[in-house]
Amino acid sequence: MNSLTPVLTVGYQISEVLQVRQGLSRGEAEKRTLELLAMTNLTPVHARRFPHELSGGEKQRAVISMALSCSPDLLIADEPTSALDVITQAEVITTLVRMVRDQGMGLLLVTHDLPLAISVCDDLAVMHEGRIVETGTPSKILRYPSHEHTRKLLSAFIFKGGART
Repeated sequence: MNSLTPVLTVGYQISEVLQVRQGLSRGEAEKRTLELLAMTNLTPVHARRFPHELSGGEKQRAVISMALSCSPDLLIADEPTSALDVITQAEVITTLVRMVRDQGMGLLLVTHDLPLAISVCDDLAVMHEGRIVETGTPSKILRYPSHEHTRKLLSAFIFKGGART
C-alpha cells in the first residue's frame, strides 16, 4: 500500500503507468484505468481520490489494479493482506485470486499467514532462515511435513475435526 504516491490521485497513478509502460494515449489510459479499477470492485469515484482518502482494502485493490495494468505473466504479491482486518483480508484475497484466474497469470504469494497460503495456493514452499526447506501441495505438506521447521509451523495451528485450521 505504500507504493501509492500520496499527492496524486489513484486514477492518475494507474493511468500514468499505462501511458508510460503500455504506450496508451491519455484517453485510452483513463478508460483502461476505470476498467482495471472496476475489476477490483472500485468505482470511478475511487479513481479521483487520493490514497489517504481510501480504506486499507481499497488501497490494496488499487495497487492490485496497478500491478495488473501491464498484464504480467506472474504477479508477485508480498504480504497482500498484512495490516488489514479479517473481512478486508478476505475481500482482497478473493479479488486477487479472481483477477489472477481471469487474467490467466501465475501468482507468487509471499506470506507468513500459513492458513491463507494453504487455502489459496496450489503449491507451497516453506522457507526457514532464507532458504526453501520444503515444497509440495498443501495437502502433502499438511499430512506429511518432512522438515522440522514445517512441523513446528503446523503445530502452532489448532486441529478442527482432525484437520489443521
